[in-house]
Amino acid sequence: MIIGKAITAGGSGGIPCILTVFTEEGAVVKATLGNTEISQTVGTSGKTIFELKKEGTWTISATLDGETKSTEVLVEHNVEETLSFFPQEPSGYEELAIITASQTWTAPENGYFQIEVFGASGNGANGHSVYVAGGGGGGGGYSCSRIKMNKDDTIVLTVGGVGAVSSASINSSLETYDTLSVTSGANGSQGPLNSGGAGGAGGVASGGNYANLNGGKGGTGSYAQAGAGGYGGAAGYTGGNVGGAGGNGNSGVGGAGKAGFFKIYRGNTNLT
Repeated sequence: MIIGKAITAGGSGGIPCILTVFTEEGAVVKATLGNTEISQTVGTSGKTIFELKKEGTWTISATLDGETKSTEVLVEHNVEETLSFFPQEPSGYEELAIITASQTWTAPENGYFQIEVFGASGNGANGHSVYVAGGGGGGGGYSCSRIKMNKDDTIVLTVGGVGAVSSASINSSLETYDTLSVTSGANGSQGPLNSGGAGGAGGVASGGNYANLNGGKGGTGSYAQAGAGGYGGAAGYTGGNVGGAGGNGNSGVGGAGKAGFFKIYRGNTNLT
């Protein structure tokens, strides 16, 4: 519920005070003072206007779909009041931001948000000069939560590079949520000279209330002259970080892993 009030000049000396209430279309708005009660249904403009002939503390309420918001307003001048309902649960989400650096993100509106954490992926190992190819790096994991936030609530986003954790700590004034956390995929190894290099483990995801998907393990390098390096482990979710490929068995250079990142979506019923 958002309540914001602004008072302007007017309404004194017997002149009626104008009360303007902003809320959602279809809400029934009532203004009550003692035995006096007036009501209107809000139209497409999202506002309703009352001409109040009595000064005093009026009770203002708005009812929509069985939910009522109310506040008291001291009417001595013209008054504007806002009574907002929290958005309905969305049927879908639209992308709002892609974030690649650690920061504190602030919700721009009341509503539902989807937070996705994509973990870093591991480096592929270099190949040896003879026979032994390097193992592939592990893929980055993926964690996702769908949450309710009020405007100006925050999420602390920590972007982890190769070998580090990426996390999202949600500070919602409406509900409590676990921290989303995704470890980096591990680096591949060169391995001993009598076998191919081992692939790195995939990143491990936790804390999401919608999805937690671990990254894939990197592939084992070939044990053959100039053999192929191990493939990079798959990302936990489409569009995430795939592990670096291992170098070939002729001193090939392993591919680099990638740092974690975030995607934030807004619900399609959020206030704007």
